[in-house]
Amino acid sequence: MLPENIHMTLSFLGKVFLDDIPILTTALENTLDLNHFRASIEKTGVFPSTRLSKILWLGVGKGRQKMIALHKQIENAIDTLKLCQKKDGFIPHITIGRTKQSYGNIDVLPFLEHVYYPRELDVNCVTLYESQLLPEGANYKVLTEFPLN
Repeated sequence: MLPENIHMTLSFLGKVFLDDIPILTTALENTLDLNHFRASIEKTGVFPSTRLSKILWLGVGKGRQKMIALHKQIENAIDTLKLCQKKDGFIPHITIGRTKQSYGNIDVLPFLEHVYYPRELDVNCVTLYESQLLPEGANYKVLTEFPLN
């Protein structure tokens, strides 16, 4: 994963019709009402499970509840526009590695047991991205940003 592609996904919309982007942007502008805050990256995890690891991630410690509140605000604002409805619980995280297929024999325990010194970062805006999956990986394009108070 390229450094410029590192981000925290607060909501995955799936395919969005071009005509819906202004509606989506307005809904987010009218809904987002949180102050900027600090968050710490200090945990590790995998999706979907330790036996079938496809995604390696770093999780949020400090600021976790604010990140969850931000996720809920976004979900409420865009619920009617989402074609992809994901019902799983939201886990604030940054994806740092991904495989195209699960390899059940990869030992992820050293990664999961590693202790990281917490790294703090400012959460001061929400960015709406367009993503395209290409053979060489995902390509992200910023559509608009929404500053937090």
